[in-house]
Amino acid sequence: MEIKEEYVDGNTIVESKEEAKALLKSCNYKIRNGNVDSFVSLQGINKVYPNGVQAVYDFNLDINKNDFIVLVGPSGCGKSTTLRMVAGLEDISSGYLYIDGVLSNYLPSKSRDISMVFQSYALYPQMSVYENIAFPLRIRKYDKKKYDYELVYYKEVIELLNKEDIVQSIINSYDKSLNFGKPYEYISTKYNCLDGSAKYLLKEVLKLTKLEFIETEFINIKDSIKEQYSNKLENRKETLKAKGKFVNDDFVYTDIEGDEIYIKAKLTEQEIRNKVFEAATILDLGPYLDRLPKELSGGQMQRVALGRAIVRNAKVFLMDEPLSNLDAKLRVMMRSEIVRIHEQIGATTIYVTHDQTEAMTMATKIVVMSKGWVQQVGTPKEVYSKPNNLFVAKFIGSPAMNIFDGTYNDGTITLDDGFKVDFGEKLILAHKKFYTKKIEETERLLSLLDTDIEGEVTRTELAKIFSAKSYAKNEKEAKDIDVLTYSKKKKKKIFAKKAVKGFDLEETRSNLNEMLAKYKEAFTSSHTIKLGIRPENIHVASTYKEKDKSASFIIEPNVVELLGGEYLLHSTYNGIEMIAKVPATLEVKAHEQIKLVMSKNLIHIFDEISGERIDLDE
Repeated sequence: MEIKEEYVDGNTIVESKEEAKALLKSCNYKIRNGNVDSFVSLQGINKVYPNGVQAVYDFNLDINKNDFIVLVGPSGCGKSTTLRMVAGLEDISSGYLYIDGVLSNYLPSKSRDISMVFQSYALYPQMSVYENIAFPLRIRKYDKKKYDYELVYYKEVIELLNKEDIVQSIINSYDKSLNFGKPYEYISTKYNCLDGSAKYLLKEVLKLTKLEFIETEFINIKDSIKEQYSNKLENRKETLKAKGKFVNDDFVYTDIEGDEIYIKAKLTEQEIRNKVFEAATILDLGPYLDRLPKELSGGQMQRVALGRAIVRNAKVFLMDEPLSNLDAKLRVMMRSEIVRIHEQIGATTIYVTHDQTEAMTMATKIVVMSKGWVQQVGTPKEVYSKPNNLFVAKFIGSPAMNIFDGTYNDGTITLDDGFKVDFGEKLILAHKKFYTKKIEETERLLSLLDTDIEGEVTRTELAKIFSAKSYAKNEKEAKDIDVLTYSKKKKKKIFAKKAVKGFDLEETRSNLNEMLAKYKEAFTSSHTIKLGIRPENIHVASTYKEKDKSASFIIEPNVVELLGGEYLLHSTYNGIEMIAKVPATLEVKAHEQIKLVMSKNLIHIFDEISGERIDLDE
């Protein structure tokens, strides 16, 4: 997709995607004229496919280090597409993605320093668990200090010879009942030295004596080997000096000014082994490292996929519905496992799921999406306690929030059967503030429909113009959302234009005028409104003694469901299937009337036109 007139570095205007890539590469993808404080920042991200279908609209999110972000929403809401854009598996149509201060729109996936866990595990069937975890480490090069390894080997051999238990360790390294690897691996692992140093030690010891005589003869050969390697160490230093090469006290090559030299190199087999063992310890995969994926259970395969991500030690972990293929019990176990791993390694994680229970139990911050739009961003508690709109209220929570149709009149909401909740002055003020704001906002959106507008206009405002059609319609009548494109002209004028699927400005103007008329009517007279209450905030009238209770109402539950220490009372009330949650200590039976009350302070009020919540606490 061609990108026109995007200000890449604050000064240069580019005309094509190729020019943008070249310019970004030339400045190492660093931000220019930008101020991004967050670790990962998505700014005005849109995804439009070549056929004109738009999957993600105006996505904005700032992610801090060590956050566990969960994108949640129904199938087809754009959450996986957003994750794939962060991963570099999908192109970003417009907007900006920053990862650790680097503009990453055109950065290849391999250069973004991310690890991704897929829904299907994507393990290599012919490779062992060890090799599956090690694979991403083998194919990449890393920035590494340039050591003179001969010097390191000589020094570590001398240090190993001074270990009090080195004789017994050498014997144990050849004992197959104690060591399942190679002898040098046993020594290097136990003493945290290099494999090369352990190989040198074993070679020199066994050159001078046999294994069965080592206990009696080691003391005689020890000094000889130490002297030999001390001489090698000094001779090597003199050779490097004669060649004009410099090393510091840690035997790292330096330039003439003493700065350490770095090279691009692959990890050694020892470095790979250490990382794989570390990940296997975290994931309890030690006993399975020699097995093939077909010999593992679903949960074990998922842990291998996580291990492959962990060893990379990437800046960002991306997980695309990783638990959806597991059974219910295993899913619960793996949720806890992933949270534990996240806390242990301190990774910044973006996790995609359609299961709101996963989102509520795992996330530090939830992003609720619907039809490509972000509906709300907040902590699990914020999203549950203060949903932004009807969609969030219905989607988050199990069982879902009960939503009733009511009529607003002077601070009181009356349901169809005459049940009233009087909020008094609190609702009167909140109602006035909400509809004043909506009238002003809609009038401004109408003013923006001119094709050329001077001044600064936010993308969010343009997005609201675009979505006016869907907000203006009843939920059942809402049509598929068309595509809106917008761009920045040289004179800083912003315009909306007709796109592939035929965005109609006149239709949008009509919808906005219709919304404006409804808002003005709601501001001045009685009107329909939505009242929401969560099941746990409905109580049996005879046992609820708090002062914030509403008037009582009577239901006749048709199903009484026992759920642990609670009953779920299913009934029809005011035309909806209502659920109330009450303690199982009460005597409740199906088809017997029961008097209930609501926690008045926990009732939510929603505008019927926009679906947005009217905040009584503002």
